[in-house]
Parts: sequence; C-alpha cells; structure tokens
Amino acid sequence: MLLQNLRNSLKMNNFLYSTYIKLNDRSYMVNLIDYFRHKDVKPLKTVWEEMRFIQKYWKCDPLLYFKYRLYEKNISPEELLDYIPPYFFYNVYIPHIYQMEIIDIGISKIRQSEIFISRGIPAPQKIATILKGIPYDNQNKKIDFRELLNVLDECKCSSFFMKPDRGNGGKGIYKLERKLGRFYVKNVVLDEKLLKSITKNKSFLIQEGITQREDLMQIYPKSVNTVG
Repeated sequence: MLLQNLRNSLKMNNFLYSTYIKLNDRSYMVNLIDYFRHKDVKPLKTVWEEMRFIQKYWKCDPLLYFKYRLYEKNISPEELLDYIPPYFFYNVYIPHIYQMEIIDIGISKIRQSEIFISRGIPAPQKIATILKGIPYDNQNKKIDFRELLNVLDECKCSSFFMKPDRGNGGKGIYKLERKLGRFYVKNVVLDEKLLKSITKNKSFLIQEGITQREDLMQIYPKSVNTVG
C-alpha cells in the first residue's frame, strides 16, 4: 500500500507524469516520429500554437497532441479542447467527482469483481485471484499453483485473462490460451514455474474469456468493451 501511495503521489506531479509518458508510451513516441516523417501534417508553427492553447486551458503538458495525432486533424480550437488530457482526467476530474473509496473500487479489479458478484451484476466469470503472489480459488480459499492450474484445466473455456489488480489501459494483462490440452502465454507453455515467475509478489484477477455481441464488436473489435 505504501508503494502504491508513493506511485500515486508521483503521478500527481505534472512534470513527472508527462516525462514518464513521453519516455514509456509507445503510441506517443511513434506518433511524434510520424509527425516529422510525414508531409501531410500541420505546419510546425500551427502545431506549436495549438499545443500552447491546450496547455493554457488544461494547465498541464499537452502531450495528448501527439498521442492522439491532433497534428493531422482539421478541427477548431473548441474541438481541440474536446480531447481531455489523461493527467487532468485522472488527477483533477476523477478525485473531484468521486470519493476515494469509490475510486479505489474502480481501480481494483479484484474489489470490483467482488462487488459485481455480490450484487448480481453480469461480468466475466471469476476463476481465481492471486494476492501478492499467493493463489486463491473463486471461493477465496488458499490453494497452491498446481491446484490453480488444475482449476483452469477443469474450466471449459478456451481462454482466460489474468489482469493485474490495479492495472489500466490493458497494460500487464496476460492471455492464457488452451491448445491441445495445455495452456500457453504468448506461445510459451504455462507451467507452475512460469506462473510463479509472472505473479511473484503481485496481485491478479483471473477471469474467463468472453466474446462480445456483434454491435459492441463494431465499437472496437480488438478488445472487449467493458468497464472491468
């Protein structure tokens, strides 16, 4: 918890947050390079003016300008402001609107799953959890990793998703796929040793894979459009 609080405090610093994104966010770096490679983009002067306009309004680094490729969008100044900077959304808007307990529920996938189950809210089937490297079944009974693999094997699903408890944006998620009676992670056989290595001192929620409806598939077909 102390480490999590420290991480949250660092994220609250605009300079540290924007520096981290610029150095680690692949889409930001790729789009920044694309701007200088392509000719069919806005002039540098226009880009600079629009970035200053965004920064002045939102009072934070306008890194979203490259992250969302605004340099190739022919939109008005008002439409520029429709793109809310992640820093503002997570560090200003969300804390102002919601109580911290509610925010924590939204951040913690394990707590969110427990609340969904207790209130009968439809959600992917919870298979197991891993708390600080220790596995538990869906009844919150402590088990070992060999038993966890057996639990997965007994399920009829062809795939599972192992989500970090406090991850976001799809980062840190492992997809477990069943092939010919064995489970694979990125084409590597999932055994007890690998599972222990992936989850060492970390917390995960393991859920069955689901296929979304066709109309939701049209929103974005490469992931399931959910809130959890």
